[in-house]
Amino acid sequence: MEREYHRIGYQQCVRKGQVRMVRRRYGGGYFTILTPPAGAAPTRRIAYRSQFVHVALGYPGLKLLPDLQRFREQHRDPGRVVNAYEPHEHVYDQLVRRPGTVIIRGGGIVASRVLQRLIDDRDRLRLQTRILHIFRTYTAGSHGPSIFMRRKGGRLVEDLLSLARIDGGLMLQMSPVDLREIAVQAADRARLTAPGLTVRVEGVPTTVPGTASGSPRCSPT
Repeated sequence: MEREYHRIGYQQCVRKGQVRMVRRRYGGGYFTILTPPAGAAPTRRIAYRSQFVHVALGYPGLKLLPDLQRFREQHRDPGRVVNAYEPHEHVYDQLVRRPGTVIIRGGGIVASRVLQRLIDDRDRLRLQTRILHIFRTYTAGSHGPSIFMRRKGGRLVEDLLSLARIDGGLMLQMSPVDLREIAVQAADRARLTAPGLTVRVEGVPTTVPGTASGSPRCSPT
């Protein structure tokens, strides 16, 4: 492999950065728009024309936000600022030994798992852990791509906790749910939001197992 690496001049073919766009050329080959690393080029975007394109997907390693990366580099302390994908069991162990404050940034499923672990440890071991969850964006009002796909605002934390509990081995407490009744309620909300629309619900009542409203109720398996 090393011999082939040198034969084709692989190092001279590699361009580091984030690929923004790849388009096939009419005459063959490709155009690639690349954002180079900070300070590596005089412009924010570079366009390449090539016969072939091999795009390496994902990050070559863990990536921190710029301010967190600066903190690490300045204080040389990788134990206090950690990425959720890094080993961070020491954080939970330290909170058991003495009270502390944990700041979680982000709102994906990984953040919800970390949040759930902290809450479970605090409840189970009666710890005095203070948890601050910071979101880049937080929607307090109803939101969604259309009136038929609206979500109530202000429930993001509750939804994340529910996902974490279910993913962690808890099962939903099911009860009979009338799908037609849910459709009727959605239609009523749509009429209030857009009075000019005509919304009609058809079909017979159909009952299935589910959770009717609110956050899913969970119980241990």
